[in-house]
Amino acid sequence: MAEKRKTQKEVILEHLRKYGSITSMEAIEKYHITRLAAVIFELREMDFHIESQEIKDASTNYSRSTKPVRYIYHPSFYDGSDKAD
Repeated sequence: MAEKRKTQKEVILEHLRKYGSITSMEAIEKYHITRLAAVIFELREMDFHIESQEIKDASTNYSRSTKPVRYIYHPSFYDGSDKAD
């Protein structure tokens, strides 16, 4: 029987629990997840405490209006369900 594939929420939550934070570039490079902000939004809707922190002095190939963000996970006694599906 084939193993169930993890959802993007499960993948990102697992990463956040293991490493504490993630950027869009990390999500793209490691997991091929291109819409990290949408995944973070859904996790926040599930009551996970995830802070957005602007990355200062980040060089990008885009316009100056681009503001790279690092999403930082803050575990708490209760921060949603144990499973992000």
